[in-house]
Amino acid sequence: MDKNEHIDSAARKFKQVSKPNKYHYQQKFKSLPYWLEESSHYFKLEANKELIDHYYYYPRGSVISVNFGVNEGSEFSNLHFAVVLNKRDSPQNRTLTVIPLTSKPKAGRFSLGKEIFNQTSNILSSTLTELQSHLDTQVERNNKLEEKVKELEQKRQSIQKA
Repeated sequence: MDKNEHIDSAARKFKQVSKPNKYHYQQKFKSLPYWLEESSHYFKLEANKELIDHYYYYPRGSVISVNFGVNEGSEFSNLHFAVVLNKRDSPQNRTLTVIPLTSKPKAGRFSLGKEIFNQTSNILSSTLTELQSHLDTQVERNNKLEEKVKELEQKRQSIQKA
């Protein structure tokens, strides 16, 4: 088989497992077409040397959302929260070491309780408060500008009448 035949064969198999009534249509199979599209996009960028050269910086211990892609067996697939382990991350570093988190209880897993939820909730609440304050400020500025426009329009009209 040549490389195109291998690619076509793989595509047929991917299409088969991503059919809704096959293989219990597990969550990872639902997202398989999207993951393949995204992966092929990044392979193309890499082949054309068009990958970005600066990435987000994450301090050690940060909890981030990670797309683990679609993996075989019981390996993590799709989106999960994860804890960053890198001691010294860098915006130029393309690799980030993380520990994935799950909410599914299982032997040998350590429960984090509600701490991550609580911290995330606090951060979101604080961010929402900041955004609301910023929005209120912008609305107030907009209202003042509208009043000023009305004043200027009235002055223009009175000048035209005179």
